[in-house]
Amino acid sequence: SIVCVDYANLYQFLCNLKGIETEVCYGTANGGGHAWNKQTIDGVDYYTDVTFNDTAYTDDWLLISKNKIMKDHVFY
Repeated sequence: SIVCVDYANLYQFLCNLKGIETEVCYGTANGGGHAWNKQTIDGVDYYTDVTFNDTAYTDDWLLISKNKIMKDHVFY
């Protein structure tokens, strides 16, 4: 979906402005194409799905482990 790519790109831009190394990840979630982010903080990788945070009105998808994100997301 174009919305998730826009969210992921904007999140990457904002994080990078603050000096947080962030990249966009692509794959699938909920059976369709999807994009989310990986941040590296103090040498540790975390994942954030801004789209899922927005639609669920939660921060459950903010700075989570790879194991947790891979329960619902598949990387290309």
